[in-house]
Amino acid sequence: MRRRSTASRSTRACAALDRATLFATSPDLFKDSEAAGFDRLRRAVKLTRFGADCYAYGLVAAGFADLVVEASLKPYDYCAVAPVVEGAGGAMSDWEGRPLGLASGSRVIACGDRRLSGAARALLLG
Repeated sequence: MRRRSTASRSTRACAALDRATLFATSPDLFKDSEAAGFDRLRRAVKLTRFGADCYAYGLVAAGFADLVVEASLKPYDYCAVAPVVEGAGGAMSDWEGRPLGLASGSRVIACGDRRLSGAARALLLG
């Protein structure tokens, strides 16, 4: 019997926020309206975890988590992980849904299942 390589992992299907696992570095990174939006999203998902930093994007890409939402980031925080998440079948954008680049703002959302993106953005932006 052949073993399946873990190198071929990809994002998992999760179309509903109430079934999603959400990661963020820290709730302290969200300020004012960002904090209110993140709180709305946090209440809508099944499970929220903090502190994984870059590892959380790997969890999304490997199919072990569904969302990463961050604020107060710099391009070096997200530019390297975006191709990993997208190459595994997920999506990354800013909170407004625009593609990420060097001139992007500090707010990032990564989704393993692209169907989560719109619902998550709606709650984040209120």
